[in-house]
Amino acid sequence: MPGSVIAAKLLKGFAVTLGIAAAALVIGFLLAVPCGLILNRPQGGFALLYWPVRTIVDFIRGTPVLIQLLFAWMGLGLSPLVAAIGTLGINSMAYMAEVIRAGLMSVPRGQVQAGRALALSRWQVFRYVVWPQAFRVAIPPLMNSVVALTKDTALVAVISVAEVIREAQAIISVTFEPRKYYFLVAIMFFVVTFPLMKFAGIMETRIRRKGYAHD
Repeated sequence: MPGSVIAAKLLKGFAVTLGIAAAALVIGFLLAVPCGLILNRPQGGFALLYWPVRTIVDFIRGTPVLIQLLFAWMGLGLSPLVAAIGTLGINSMAYMAEVIRAGLMSVPRGQVQAGRALALSRWQVFRYVVWPQAFRVAIPPLMNSVVALTKDTALVAVISVAEVIREAQAIISVTFEPRKYYFLVAIMFFVVTFPLMKFAGIMETRIRRKGYAHD
């Protein structure tokens, strides 16, 4: 197999991998924000939603991603691509919801009371006082969730999605060089995830220096 063909197949597969990761990340974050709010307020307006959300989040976090993928694909009859994006999106939601909950909990109660004392509505207090502080604290663990999600996309090869692992397996079936091409795939993942890990570390250090994180 010509080298140009191999490179094209790997790059095409990796583009699919990154596309799945990006779509799942958007879905996961959009779902995680309201879920994190609900988990942070077991009493009050979210009381009826707390236990259903808590049960779903705990169940997803407590079961393997591979089983979730197979269930979505074979159990629910979804197409491989839809099953991959949906499963990884919901899985990332469960982890990011806990991160957002922790970020919201890090905001001192006095900040909320001060906002209310200034005659701000609940929405204004959340938007201008609570969320900026909570999101700043949540950035490092959210970046770690992005890294974990990107690596988890390797599992979607099991349900026949033509991402980079699947393409590498097709190449290996012709070249019989598994060590070479699996190593190349590992390098491709590392090139994407390592800067994200370093960025998370830098952000965490800056947050601690500025006193936003509370040990």
